[in-house]
Parts: sequence; structure tokens; C-alpha cells
Amino acid sequence: MCFSVLKSELRKPGDFNDKCRRKGDLTATGLFHPGKDILDVGITHPTIDSSINHLSSEVRGAAANRYAATKDRRANATIKAKGLDVSFLAITFGSYGAFGKSAHRLIAKATADAPVSVFNPWVKPGPKAHAYLLFGFSLARANARMLINADSKRRSARNSVRASRPQSTSSVAVHG
Repeated sequence: MCFSVLKSELRKPGDFNDKCRRKGDLTATGLFHPGKDILDVGITHPTIDSSINHLSSEVRGAAANRYAATKDRRANATIKAKGLDVSFLAITFGSYGAFGKSAHRLIAKATADAPVSVFNPWVKPGPKAHAYLLFGFSLARANARMLINADSKRRSARNSVRASRPQSTSSVAVHG
């Protein structure tokens, strides 16, 4: 099993007229398919209007699973229409830490041949626990980056509005 971080496009090789811009985030060889597997990572927020329903309050990761199904359906339609010899899997997470079924499936498949380690809190965790920790901390970093970027955009927008209005330094003009 080999992983590559190069972004794989869902295009036919050598077809330069293909306008498809759909890409995966990670390419694996021999993971779920004898050929190339394209993995696409996505994070969804479970409290947006499209994710709130009866199922979301009962099933852990329901929003992530729904997002994965949408991504898989679109990409597999593109793969089928173009006759590509690749498989596609959307690895999705909820922004509050939920793992979608596809994330669990990826971790189980990637750590299947690893030896099972005896739990000991003083040593490095086994491969499966390490994978869950790795994905969990990566999700936390992605959420922190998202919040920092949202804050800077909000501040930038607020400052541009202030800069577009004439500023008065007179207290009479302010308190009128």
C-alpha cells in the first residue's frame, strides 16, 4: 500500500480538453481497489440547516456520512461517465469531532496488518489508536485554522467598512 499526497484529478489521461476540476486530496495504490484509489477529505458542520434532522440527533457522524455519500455519488458518476480505472472514497468528519463511516473504514483497512499491541499508557499507542489520534488532532488543527481565518475575514470586512466612511474626530459630530 502506497500513499501519495499529489492531487489526483478525475480526468482521462492525456485529454487536455476535459474541463473537470474535481480532485482528490490523497492517492493510494492498492488500498480498496487493485489500481489507484483517490481519497477526498471533507469536514462538515453538523448544525447547518441541511444536516439537522431526526437522524442527526441519534446517529453519531450522520452529517459526515451524508456529506460522504454526496461526494461519493458525484465523483463516481464522473468516474463512470469517463470510464476511469480508479476508485473514489470520501473521508469525512464532523467539525465537532465525529468520524464518518468512511474514516473508520480507512483506518481499519490501513491498520489491518498491524500487530495488535497491549494497552500501556506509558508507551506509544498501537497503530489503530495512533491513526485515530492523528486524524483527531488533524481535525482540531483544521478547525482552529478555520476559526482564525474566519476571524481575520470578519475583522478585514469590518475595517473596510470603517475605512469607506468618512471618519470624524469631533465629539460633537459623534454625539450629535
